[in-house]
This record gives sequence, C-alpha cells and structure tokens, in this order.
Amino acid sequence: MDGERLYVPRVGETEVPEALRPDAPGAGGGSAAVGGGAGGADDTGAAVVDLNTADQPTLETLPGIGPALAARILAWREEHGGFTSVDDLLEVSGIGDTRLAELRDRVRV
Repeated sequence: MDGERLYVPRVGETEVPEALRPDAPGAGGGSAAVGGGAGGADDTGAAVVDLNTADQPTLETLPGIGPALAARILAWREEHGGFTSVDDLLEVSGIGDTRLAELRDRVRV
C-alpha cells in the first residue's frame, strides 16, 4: 500500500472533502516515477515509463496497454535488444499511430 487515496464523488457532488485535497495537512500528494527507478514525470505530473527498464505491471499502467500488449512490448524489447526510440513502438503489433500519440508523453528510452 502506498498511502495514495482515490476519491470518487457522488452524482452532483462538485467539491472534494477538505481532508482529501492534495494540499490538506497529512495528504500524500506527490507522484512516484515508475519503470525500474529510471522514470520521471511529464508536464501533467503523470509518471514517465522507461521502455527499456519497465516490467509488465508498469507497462500496464499506461493508457491502452493491457496484459497482452505489455507482453508484446516486452517480447519486442527482448528480441531487438531494447528500444532506441519511442517510435520503435510502432513495430509492436497492436500499436499504431493513434496509440503511439497517446503514449508519446508517457514513455521514454
């Protein structure tokens, strides 16, 4: 457990309770990078994943990447000795221009 909390508002509710706001005393706040400790954060604060160090669960945190596609990314990495560019993802079955555009700011090599 990492101490991070998720709040799902009720229908019609417009404000987050004071105790759950990121700036509230004792609130967790912050974000952690993922991907074998070699990540960072993009402009939105979302974790940036290193394609050459990330494991399957880490890859599955990316938008549109489930278990099967994460496994294909890992297989491609193993077969080709790693990624030299984010554009190499286009060679992975199931990743096209649209999905790459969604991932581009969330991954690095």
